[in-house]
Amino acid sequence: MADLEDDDEWEVEEIKEEKRIKRSNYFLVKWAGWPSEYNQWVPEEDLENVRDTIKDFRKAKSKKTKTKQPPKSSH
Repeated sequence: MADLEDDDEWEVEEIKEEKRIKRSNYFLVKWAGWPSEYNQWVPEEDLENVRDTIKDFRKAKSKKTKTKQPPKSSH
């Protein structure tokens, strides 16, 4: 396998998570053809070519949030 630090472009298999650090959004990226141990947090501005993947991730995350049941009342 090639080194992930090369300047080549890598294919994103899946966006796993999203977090905000200071004023930037970062995504935990699963690279196609690489095991999960090589997942990396990548700033959004470095993922210009996968806007649709990010959009799909956010849409799916939003659906999961909306479908969760509220906690049961203790009363």
